[in-house]
Amino acid sequence: MTPFLESFGKVDFIPEEQIDIYTGYAVCGPNYVYNFYIALTNAGVLSGLSRKQANAVALENLKGAAEFLELTGKHAYELLDINNSAGGVGIAAQHAIDASDFAAGIQNAVLAAVKRTTELGKKDE
Repeated sequence: MTPFLESFGKVDFIPEEQIDIYTGYAVCGPNYVYNFYIALTNAGVLSGLSRKQANAVALENLKGAAEFLELTGKHAYELLDINNSAGGVGIAAQHAIDASDFAAGIQNAVLAAVKRTTELGKKDE
């Protein structure tokens, strides 16, 4: 059965009690990425880039960062340490992100999706 399922893409076997969690987290994953892409693009436009330039840079950043995570096998914190030099631009941006509700916003979105998945599952009972 596994080879058949893998013919459609990646397969992840999870315990049944994690189905709602997995659905809220993984199935909605593209939504979180799209929202980050929009926010990053809008930040570029706000800073003075054209929409076309900002879209292109944001997309390259997303693709490059995802590929680097996959190719290196390093944790994102390790890659941030590599990318952020002392007193530099990257660490200044990181400081602003850390001072914001960015992480909490993503975490709250995931929890809301998991909650909704659970609610929808109970409707069928």
